Amino acid sequence: MAEQGYDLMHKDDVVASLQLDDLSGAILKVTPGTNPELLPLGGSQGADSLRKWWLRRAVPISQGNIAALLQQEGIPSTQSLLVRNLGLSLSDHYWIKPNGSELTWKDVSLFSNSFRDPLESMQIQHPHGAASTSTQTPAYSPSASLQGDLIKKWLIVDDTRCLLKGNRGANSQQSLNEVLASMLHEKQGFSNHVRYRPVKFTGSASEQYGCICEDFASETLEFIPAIDVVDSEKKDNAVSTYEHFIHVCTAHGLSELEVRSFLEYQILTDFVLMNTDRHLNNFGILRDSQTLKFVRMAPIFDSGNSMFWDAPRLPERSNCTEITVNSFRKTEAELLKLVTDRSRVHMDLLPSREEIEKLYAKDDSIAFVDSILIGYEKKKALLALAFGYWFVTLRSAPIRTSTRRLPPDAALPCDMPFLVGGGPIQFNMLVCHWASLGYLTIFCGKNGRVALRRRVDMGNERRPAEVRLFQMLFSQGDVCEGASLLYKRTAEKADAVLRRYWVRKLYRKSSGNPLLARAFGLLAG
Repeated sequence: MAEQGYDLMHKDDVVASLQLDDLSGAILKVTPGTNPELLPLGGSQGADSLRKWWLRRAVPISQGNIAALLQQEGIPSTQSLLVRNLGLSLSDHYWIKPNGSELTWKDVSLFSNSFRDPLESMQIQHPHGAASTSTQTPAYSPSASLQGDLIKKWLIVDDTRCLLKGNRGANSQQSLNEVLASMLHEKQGFSNHVRYRPVKFTGSASEQYGCICEDFASETLEFIPAIDVVDSEKKDNAVSTYEHFIHVCTAHGLSELEVRSFLEYQILTDFVLMNTDRHLNNFGILRDSQTLKFVRMAPIFDSGNSMFWDAPRLPERSNCTEITVNSFRKTEAELLKLVTDRSRVHMDLLPSREEIEKLYAKDDSIAFVDSILIGYEKKKALLALAFGYWFVTLRSAPIRTSTRRLPPDAALPCDMPFLVGGGPIQFNMLVCHWASLGYLTIFCGKNGRVALRRRVDMGNERRPAEVRLFQMLFSQGDVCEGASLLYKRTAEKADAVLRRYWVRKLYRKSSGNPLLARAFGLLAG
């Protein structure tokens, strides 16, 4: 197996040293550099996480004609294609520099240098009015790191980097869905979205439309997908991925209100459009590449898998209340429970049936348009009914505060940092409390280390969680040293278990009646 040495770069700063397999393009060895803060967020948790980040960075083999290109060019894998193009992307500023090379970011940046798409002869053609300004044939292409399954490619149009997207299948619905989503956001007065416009392909056998949009990353801003944000910090098992994403964003300087407002608006508009593919690569944040600070949520993009695109006749046989999605939750109904303010979408400003009919009329090969529009009207009716139900039943009432001298029932001194300020559970305090109750004694051993000796077993007079922790602490005998690995693991377990106990006890959420959701579906048609 031949190996080749590279430096992982962030612009002109060395991030880490890599050994790559010449054949497969996979990372074999990682040697950390002197700038760990520059590591990709999704690859900052050790060598394995960096390997996963590199694998995710490569273009999917399922995209367009990538598999045919690899076979034609004799390239063994998408990671190998990525290596040939130095890992460059039009989403961020990471790249790999071969050992001994004198290349600089200025030499290779796709944001400032021309490029030619190696798939040009195999994929979609230039639309009317979109001609590349480049006359050179550069060495590197952004196609090797272009994500998603749809056929697509980057263009340079009037010195602006633009993404041209096609469709899966014989009609233009996915591209026109992107245009519809742009229309919806504009009518809502929501500015943080990618603006897609339709373009007609030339030279195709049928009159088919794609869509085109400008790159929202630049020489100063880079896009960090939500999957990398989530993977950048270890998640507590008691915390949902949704809340963990918000936590990491706020830790990097974004306001919680800004992040929640954006996510809730996105959930609501995806519900109306029936976008089923809002996975963690399809949204994220924009980061200042110089300061590495989060600037804002990235604009909403990639809404093509919507409007019953793969099941146009579903509305004829379904009330559209139990649609599965690829997102923070498994169904649309479960996603809606995350929304705290359903007034973020204005029902009277949603696109009309006539506007959607006019848009879809651009391609008369889109089948069952009437059925799709029936589904859209059902979704609007469902959302309106859900608004009313939320307003009457689930909307948070004004919080009434009162002083009290005693903590919540069953609260112990160890719980107070978490109950008062969300801090960690203090396991040492819990051990001292057990000692005061006579369950154990604390003493100093011959080696000068603090140790615990079990006096009696703990029974059902204590909380079940406490009993399990006590049993774990003395699982190896009647004595446990305070500096032992067992004590440390029990303390970590206590923090997770008792946090979960109090979250369930104090913050149990009402989810409403699922039968009412079914009734709304029947009322909607």
